[in-house]
Amino acid sequence: MKVKTSLVLLVVAIAVCATAILWRKPASAPMTVAVSEPAANDVPASTQSPKQPIDHQPGPDSLLPSSPKAEEILAQLTLEIQQAFASTNLGARDYALTNLLPALVLKDAPAAGRLAEAVTDTDLREAAMRRVAQLWTAQDSSGALAWAAALTDPFERDATLSDVCLQMAQTDPAEAVRMREQYVPDNVPNLALEGLVQQWAEVNLSAALAWTLARPQSGQRDGLIAHLAFVESQTAPAEAVDLVVDQISPGPAQNEAAMSVLHQWALRDLAAASAWVEQYPEGPLRERAVLELAGISKSLR
Repeated sequence: MKVKTSLVLLVVAIAVCATAILWRKPASAPMTVAVSEPAANDVPASTQSPKQPIDHQPGPDSLLPSSPKAEEILAQLTLEIQQAFASTNLGARDYALTNLLPALVLKDAPAAGRLAEAVTDTDLREAAMRRVAQLWTAQDSSGALAWAAALTDPFERDATLSDVCLQMAQTDPAEAVRMREQYVPDNVPNLALEGLVQQWAEVNLSAALAWTLARPQSGQRDGLIAHLAFVESQTAPAEAVDLVVDQISPGPAQNEAAMSVLHQWALRDLAAASAWVEQYPEGPLRERAVLELAGISKSLR
């Protein structure tokens, strides 16, 4: 009886253990579902992989494969200007000067300079050279100055240098005077240099006067002083006349400068100008001054 009971208990114990083992066994791994990669056409454009390397920044030509390259654009622009200049149509020439040539200077100023030098029509060449000089100076004054100084024709070189410096004077008249001086002999009067000095004096008379008086005595120096005296006559005519008398060599240049200043003075204050002339020593200059004042007095009546 006891043996039978023991066997029953053993069987029950084995069954319990088997159930416990089965209960603790981990669940089967979930089934893996294969997901196919989406087709390239199904991916939004903003997320597609770029065809170019990541560090490549495409330029305008790669963004617009059909657009002409920079060299082609430059060549086409040059051709259009050349055709316009060769035309007898004045409107086409004017358009090339005012619109196409500035565009060429912006893209390639030396090329614009060479194009202007190749023009054979005298008037058109002068206009093109002046236009290039002004535009080139506005964006690169040193480059424009070097181009002008290298021109072979002496008259064209002088005129173009003047155009370059006149453009430079719009922002820095003192520097324009110093640049122009490099290409002007001391003993030869130069109207362009005189005009630049006058522009400088209108901005800073004392500086322009100091620079001029430091130059060696010459015809050019006399011409410069005459322009400075004219500027000074607008605010201090008596000092301007004294400047002419004291600093310009006696002769035609001094007489013309004195009459120019005296004329400005008389228009503003005839009595004061007349009083100055009365005190001036007898001589040709005083006689001419008396006649000048008489003419102004008659015109003012």
